[in-house]
Amino acid sequence: MKKIMLIYSLMLLTTLLACSAQELLVPTEDVSSNPIPNENLEEMFIVTSLGSAHKGATPTTFTISESWLVTEIKTYHWNDGNGVTPGTIGLMADDGTVLGTWQADGLQGSGGVPDAYWVVNPNIVIPSGTYTVVDSDPETWSQNSETNGIGMAWGIGVRQ
Repeated sequence: MKKIMLIYSLMLLTTLLACSAQELLVPTEDVSSNPIPNENLEEMFIVTSLGSAHKGATPTTFTISESWLVTEIKTYHWNDGNGVTPGTIGLMADDGTVLGTWQADGLQGSGGVPDAYWVVNPNIVIPSGTYTVVDSDPETWSQNSETNGIGMAWGIGVRQ
């Protein structure tokens, strides 16, 4: 838990304002993208790898067995060491309902790559179920054989 809070705190300190990006998704709400500080933050889902990152990911899907307050969703865009201007990250329920799309902020990645991480703070409560992370730039969304081609993504929240 302390490690997650430390990582979360470091990410808050290094978050940069994102520039406008070519968007495949249009934000559905004018929601504040500010993180909610909470000592009960936990990892809700994670798809990651320490192996080489390649472009062209398929969407990340995750299942939760209880309600969560989703405080952060992050995707990774190594893009051959170039990063990419942040677009949007959305969340879609298993029945196809889009719960929201949010403009991402960019964070520096390994080796100082600008905008390698895209971060949003939805601050919404979702019930148990299966969800898909929808990234506006799947062509640069990182994946590899360790993730089975699924986009590298992280979700943090608070159990409800």
